[in-house]
Amino acid sequence: MDTHVKVLAWLYIVFGVLGSLFGLGLMALLSIIGVAGAASDPDAWVALPILGMTGAALGVFMLVLSLPGIVAGIGLLQ
Repeated sequence: MDTHVKVLAWLYIVFGVLGSLFGLGLMALLSIIGVAGAASDPDAWVALPILGMTGAALGVFMLVLSLPGIVAGIGLLQ
């Protein structure tokens, strides 16, 4: 039974870290797309705040959803 709990704990940690990396990657990707779009099209400055806020909101949302899984996994290991 102890092995099952350790496997479950590591699964929680791994999927929590993957979700966090996905959230950070999403924030970075939308920021890069926004900056590249502004450099290529001078009229794109209207979309930059919307794209930046959307990227930040989705990234923070993914980080907030992933954090409890990491904490639960660490708790199960102890």
